[in-house]
Amino acid sequence: MIHHKTASIAIIAALVFALAVSSDPRRTGAQAPPSGYGHFTAAVSLWVDASNVVIQADAVPDHKSPYFATSDPRYEAYNGTNLNYQQNPNHIATQTIEFRIPANPQAATTHAPTPLGPIGVAVNGVPLFNQYAGPNQPLANEINSFDQYDGHPQMTGIYHYHVEPYALTAVNGRDSLIGYLLDGFPVYGPEEGGVTITNADLDQYHGHFHATADYPQGIYHYHVTAAAPYINGTGFYGTGGTVTYQFSASPTPTATNTAAAAPTGTAVPGAGGTAHAPDAAPAPSATASSGRNDAALIFGAVAASLGVAAGVVVWRTRRG
Repeated sequence: MIHHKTASIAIIAALVFALAVSSDPRRTGAQAPPSGYGHFTAAVSLWVDASNVVIQADAVPDHKSPYFATSDPRYEAYNGTNLNYQQNPNHIATQTIEFRIPANPQAATTHAPTPLGPIGVAVNGVPLFNQYAGPNQPLANEINSFDQYDGHPQMTGIYHYHVEPYALTAVNGRDSLIGYLLDGFPVYGPEEGGVTITNADLDQYHGHFHATADYPQGIYHYHVTAAAPYINGTGFYGTGGTVTYQFSASPTPTATNTAAAAPTGTAVPGAGGTAHAPDAAPAPSATASSGRNDAALIFGAVAASLGVAAGVVVWRTRRG
């Protein structure tokens, strides 16, 4: 009987050790997110799940805005340069938006058009939208409702950027990494190598292949420009990931990174335009599945009870 108990204890210990090893990125050699994801601020939680980078954000900007309630300390009256500014009736509301973005993006065989609603996410957790106010409706009218940081909320309170987010480029630099689109390719500011990028420098998807500070070997990337289509052209260069409006269960941290400095509420120029209309509400989306079976849940519970992180997730940062 003693031998059976000893054997059982040894088996359990071996199982726990195996789980600990499998969850330790130093032992698995598993891939961490690309270096560009280190620019995300404390407003964002992110980790790698299989072939995707998972990003959870509340879509609340880390700078001031006239779209906060006047009683909110983050409220700041419009002080931009657009003489035609007309605030829309919406207000910033906290969201639960989860992005699943390919960790190793590849060019798509068929390039899909970007949808209305979030097409990517900025490093401060604010969604990026495309160049349309609604189905095939240009921003020519709506642009007048952009605040002094060139963002605004749509009818359900999702604050977002359609154009260059001045609160980010004013603090981090006009050549800085702004965020990622859903296809996993990065978005940079309107300058590269000290030169202002124009639409003529970019392809139909609003990007090009070039070395960047984050990807010295070169990567396809998008640029924001002063003229339409601003962030993205005729569609995604790669295959888009998913956006859901509910957070999935987050893993136990196994590694962290250092957050970039959060932008402050510095007054910066706004973009011009002529009138406004609220954005279309995003289409409802099914909640993403955790992708774990019963056996994995059991092993996870055993490991958790012993203070060991189990599962396939190998890198994560939670800073907010």
